[in-house]
Amino acid sequence: MNDPTPESSWTLCSLIPAFSALDPAPYGAQTAPAAAPFTALELLETLAPCYRRSLAFPLYRSYALAEACRQDVAWVLAKGKRMALRWLLRVKGILDHHEVYYVYSKIWIDDFCVWVQSVE
Repeated sequence: MNDPTPESSWTLCSLIPAFSALDPAPYGAQTAPAAAPFTALELLETLAPCYRRSLAFPLYRSYALAEACRQDVAWVLAKGKRMALRWLLRVKGILDHHEVYYVYSKIWIDDFCVWVQSVE
């Protein structure tokens, strides 16, 4: 709801698999680019673990809430890389002010911000 709390950094780091395990997802070797940016199978393989984590970890376990989060992410990504970078910088701000999770900001978010800016 765009209002960070003291638990926001914990929530971010427990819901993002790469943050909680410090292990990137196992992505297959890239083949020739398809006509569409993503296939339906790739989207399903991405969304299923996201929904599982969002229904397993937080205080409010609601499929409707998970669906609303997916719609929010789709809205941000549809707005373009400037909007995605703006939200990454918000996450960076939340993590930078935590005494433990600031490391994740340095390990992941800095590189994500640079990558988003470099993609055309």
